[in-house]
Amino acid sequence: MSPPSQFSVNPDDFRDAIIATHLGKLNVKNSMQIYRVSPRHVRTALKGLSDINILRNNCGQLSLQENTERKQVFRWATKYANAKAVDGLMFTNWELKYLMKGVLTN
Repeated sequence: MSPPSQFSVNPDDFRDAIIATHLGKLNVKNSMQIYRVSPRHVRTALKGLSDINILRNNCGQLSLQENTERKQVFRWATKYANAKAVDGLMFTNWELKYLMKGVLTN
């Protein structure tokens, strides 16, 4: 699924609304008040995320994760919302260490 056409909302706010609702910190109905993003757009994005997780589970992979060690949902939401990618926020220290270990050993 792609983001809604005629999208006039700040992409960073859209990404943050997706993350907050996914983590349960925000109700979809309140996304308009806090992030000025239509609840319909957030629901569509969450459905897209759910579809990806279902496909991953059917292929024997884990769902996209968002916690202190992984920022997979954050990266997906950044791409979905066409938000700018901030280098320091895209990866956790654990992921960077893991990537560097792989680069140095290969």
